[in-house]
Amino acid sequence: AKDRDRGQVMLNLIKNNLKKNYYDPTFRGMDVDARFKTASDKIKEASSVGQIFGIIAQVLVDLDDSHTFFMPPSRAYETDYGWTMQMIGDRCYISTVDTKSDAEAKGVKPGDEVLEAGGHKLDRSTLWKFEYLYNVLRPQPGIRMILRSPNGEPRQVDVLAKQKEGKRMIN
Repeated sequence: AKDRDRGQVMLNLIKNNLKKNYYDPTFRGMDVDARFKTASDKIKEASSVGQIFGIIAQVLVDLDDSHTFFMPPSRAYETDYGWTMQMIGDRCYISTVDTKSDAEAKGVKPGDEVLEAGGHKLDRSTLWKFEYLYNVLRPQPGIRMILRSPNGEPRQVDVLAKQKEGKRMIN
């Protein structure tokens, strides 16, 4: 119940700030009051903090605006996937692979094309959502990718992340 109450407070603060500061007074055609009411009702039924954060995030993701999103409170651990990716033209590529990472051990190399990651096909309009989901909102212990090396066949790779314990803070 305490987590749901905190979720409602966060949701109301976000709604008020969005109404006060969003650049488009029509909110890209979104009925803000209806969306936030639906989210509030869902929070009342949520069974975990992760669900609450997902409900709050979804309201803002529905704006489809890469500059407007929910930043949840920091976690007690940091997730490092051991690789990064970026768009080059219309395609997504692995840009870096950390030494001694699971990605390196499994043959992931800079220049590999990312055909799919976590079950998602990535392009310029969706890459930010994928990175938001996996890096900010809901870090995972690993990601299944379908990669293609230059002049190679597609291959599936399950890459594990490292989770580093951070400083625990109670507010």
